Amino acid sequence: MRWSTRTAEGVTLEGRVAELEARITSLGPINPLALDELTSLEERYKDLDAQVSDVRHARREIQEVIRALDQEIMETFSSAVADVNEHFSALIAMLFPGGQGRLILTEPTTRSTPASRSRCGRWPKRPTSLTAVRR
Repeated sequence: MRWSTRTAEGVTLEGRVAELEARITSLGPINPLALDELTSLEERYKDLDAQVSDVRHARREIQEVIRALDQEIMETFSSAVADVNEHFSALIAMLFPGGQGRLILTEPTTRSTPASRSRCGRWPKRPTSLTAVRR
């Protein structure tokens, strides 16, 4: 293969060689370990990517467990409120002849605390809250 001696107008081969050598020199010394470093960094990236994937999967599983626990807590609490309501109604009727009482399950004020409140009174008269009866 023969090299072409043609160059752009006004540029000699020696000038072009000098220009290319200057560009190569400006790149600085080569790093003979660059390929090994690249391989090492690619492996580290794969490891870290796998760890991120594992963390995301674990987070989804934890969120599912939390949802299941919330559901079970609400079912258990609702069942307990129903059981207590039976005894509460009987106790109010015994303490206040002709009176009625009940526990009402309400919306929780925070996610971690189910809520309930009590009502006492004579029906059909408007019931009052238990705090008003105590005063």
